[in-house]
Amino acid sequence: MSLGIQLSDPAEASAAQSAPRLMDRYQSAYRVAATACDLGSAVKVIGLVVGAAILLGSFGMGNALGSAAVVVVGGTVLACLVAVLFWILGTLVSAFGENLKAGLDTAVYSSTFLNNAQRAKIMSLG
Repeated sequence: MSLGIQLSDPAEASAAQSAPRLMDRYQSAYRVAATACDLGSAVKVIGLVVGAAILLGSFGMGNALGSAAVVVVGGTVLACLVAVLFWILGTLVSAFGENLKAGLDTAVYSSTFLNNAQRAKIMSLG
């Protein structure tokens, strides 16, 4: 005979079924955030390489031309400007990725559909 007392929450059964899809969604979002961070790092490295190439090119052109000082100084300024602009852009892209990770951490931590083991797996903590 049932007294109408319910010992478990019916929402827990549906949460257990939706957890794998939710975990996939969060893991995909973390991949996007990691890609943004990696892209920002790549932009920084590309900027340094391009800046170094401009600097070396200006030294080469300065030696080929008679007015070496003007070309070298102009090339040095241009190389520094390019490197700094790429560095700033890479930093902004990386910051976007890190901000996305922080938002995802908050969403995963506060999700009532996940248990602690699932949260740790999603955040790559365990």
